[in-house]
Amino acid sequence: MNVADIRTRIQAKVGDTSGTEVTNAQILAWINDGMTELARRTNQPQGSATTATIAGTGTYSLTAFAADILRLRSVQLDGSVLQAISMEEADTYLSDRDRGSAAGGTPSMYWVWADQINLWPKPTAAGVLKLFYVKRPAAVTGDADVPGIPVHMHTDLVAYVYAQVLDSLGQGERADRHSDRWQGRAMETAADADWPQRNTYPHITVSLDDAGWL
Repeated sequence: MNVADIRTRIQAKVGDTSGTEVTNAQILAWINDGMTELARRTNQPQGSATTATIAGTGTYSLTAFAADILRLRSVQLDGSVLQAISMEEADTYLSDRDRGSAAGGTPSMYWVWADQINLWPKPTAAGVLKLFYVKRPAAVTGDADVPGIPVHMHTDLVAYVYAQVLDSLGQGERADRHSDRWQGRAMETAADADWPQRNTYPHITVSLDDAGWL
């Protein structure tokens, strides 16, 4: 589904095939807003990127990895998962002397501030830092552009845009209902994305009262 397909569906829903009530520019802006909102809520699409660490350097720009990082999910150094801490925790638990220590070591923690990832302690040897992250979808600009979210989420994107259109037309109650729908679908999609890979299937437990029917 591309931008033109989404716009056609929306215009058909509101009976505005000429685009007089809702402009193409409005729909395009809502598509871009919706992609970012769905990515934020569902943790999709997903990506990974690597960079080499430098001995004695504990701070690295996130844009050195990738320009489309929306949210970090996991950080690994040479295959070992680093513990994420907040800036507040870094201020509380890591003294200025420790953070500035020239001795360094093998990083075991990281925190993010101002689009920079900070490792502690500073690495004393080169290594491979790998980020797993949620991608920020690239903005669409024309009718032929395809939204940069998984195909199974395109109908959710239509629902998002439709809710915005209804709200702009003064149909607040209908807009709220459709907003609840796409948000519910987004929660289901997020749960599916976070479902761990398993080598067994979920099972159903049958009560003793029902066993006689088997």
